[in-house]
Amino acid sequence: MTTQPMSWPHSLSKLGAVLGLTTTLSLASGLAYAQQEPEFRWRMQRYTGPETAELFETFAQQVKQASDGRLEITLFSGGELVPNEQLLAATGGGLIEMAYGHGAYWAGNFDLGRIEAGLPLAWTSLDDVRYLWGELGFGDMLDEAYAERGVHYLTPVFGGPYELLSKEPVESLDDMREIKIRATSTLAEVLDPLGVPTVYLPPEELYVAMSTNAIGGVIYGGAFDYELLKLQETAEHYTELGLLYPGYVDNLLVNQRAWDQLPEDLKTVVSLAARDLARRHHDWFEAGTRNTLQKDFFVQHSLPDEDVKQLTESAQALWDEEAARSDRNAKAIEMLRDMATTSGRLQ
Repeated sequence: MTTQPMSWPHSLSKLGAVLGLTTTLSLASGLAYAQQEPEFRWRMQRYTGPETAELFETFAQQVKQASDGRLEITLFSGGELVPNEQLLAATGGGLIEMAYGHGAYWAGNFDLGRIEAGLPLAWTSLDDVRYLWGELGFGDMLDEAYAERGVHYLTPVFGGPYELLSKEPVESLDDMREIKIRATSTLAEVLDPLGVPTVYLPPEELYVAMSTNAIGGVIYGGAFDYELLKLQETAEHYTELGLLYPGYVDNLLVNQRAWDQLPEDLKTVVSLAARDLARRHHDWFEAGTRNTLQKDFFVQHSLPDEDVKQLTESAQALWDEEAARSDRNAKAIEMLRDMATTSGRLQ
C-alpha cells in the first residue's frame, strides 16, 4: 500500500474538515510565493472540459500558495495533451505528472477499472462508498493496483446522481420496457435481460435523438447534467432509479516518481488540496442537481423497491464477469455483495 498522509477511514470520514482549507493553506504560506521560482513544475490533465475549469484552477492555486510557490501545476482539459483513455498510461509513463481520470476509460487493461468507476447497483449512498473505500479497504486495493502502473492513487472523487430522463412518465420496469433508452454498454447488460430496449449514443447526440423521438429516454447523469445538455427542452419526466449513487467515481492520480521526489510537507499540501477538490466537485454536482430540480423543469418519479431489487439481481451476471477477471476483482465484488446483502438489496 502507498503511504497516505491520513488513513483512508480517517481521511474520508473527515472530508468536511477541509472546508476551511483555502484559509488554512493561505496562513501556512510565509513567503511571497508569486516571487519564488518553482522547484517542481507539474502538468495535470483532466478528462472533463471547460465546465469544471474553476474547480481545478482553485486546486492549482491552493497548491501553489500553500507550497510558497515551490510546486506549480499547469492545467489541461480533456484531450489537450493525450486522449482521455490514455491518461493512466501517460501518468504512469511520466508524460504528465498528474491526472483527473475515470477508471472506465482504461478498464480494458486495468482489472479494477469498471468496479472503481461504478457498476450498476454497486452502491446506493455516499455512506456506502465511504465505507467501501475506507472501512472495507477498497481504497487500499486501488493503491496497490495503481502502484503497479507507476502511479500514486491520491483520492477518489465521488460524483452525483445517475437517473432517467424520459419523454413519458416512468414509474416501473414495465414503463421502461415501453421506450428505447440511451444507456452505456455496462448498464445495457443489466437492462436488456429485463426486456428494456437500450441503445448507446454519445452525449453530443442526445439532444437531437430526444428531440426527434429516436429515443424515449436517457440515463446519463442527474438533473444538473441534463440541464447542462439542455435536455429539459426535450423531456420533462425525471425518474430516480436507485441504480447507482454516487453515479460515478473519478480519481486523482500522480506519477509515482514525481510523487517520490516531493518532500513530505509538499505531499501533505497536495493530499489535502486533492481531498478539498474532491469535496468541492461532489458538492458542485449536488448543489447543481438541487437547483435544477427547484426550477420545475421536471416532473419527478421513482421506481418501487421491488423493481430496484430486480435490477440488483440482474446486475449479478455483470458482477460475476468482473469478479472473474482477477483475484483482486473477486475480493472487491465480494465486498459489494456483502454491502448489498446487509442493506437488503440482495437476498
